[in-house]
Amino acid sequence: MSRGRQAEERRRSVLQSLEQKPGGNITTYGVKDAASRLGGTEVDCTVEFYCRTFIFEFPGSQLTSDEPVAPQLITKCESLKAVVVSDLPAYFQDGHSEFPHYAIDISLRHGVERVYRKEAEQRTPP
Repeated sequence: MSRGRQAEERRRSVLQSLEQKPGGNITTYGVKDAASRLGGTEVDCTVEFYCRTFIFEFPGSQLTSDEPVAPQLITKCESLKAVVVSDLPAYFQDGHSEFPHYAIDISLRHGVERVYRKEAEQRTPP
């Protein structure tokens, strides 16, 4: 599929999402309607990049240091970076990650905090 064809398909998809549709599907029209009822303001924007963050656990691994261990780079290329860290929130908050996903995605921040808090509670003796 050529770039022009892809752009045409995206434009058609956006225009279709602006139509009011029966059946309860959420569309751009529905979002605009809901936002206007809440006093929202429409803003034109362009998506400049796409971020995805995957967090994996290593079952059976054990850290024997009482202090956090420096992040260990596994691999890195233009669009991917794999790192082993011992303090995930600190890794993101201290600016170790040059990818902006943690800074712009509140659901990722909450998910990291929730998982890290749960893990810390499990490590604390009763």
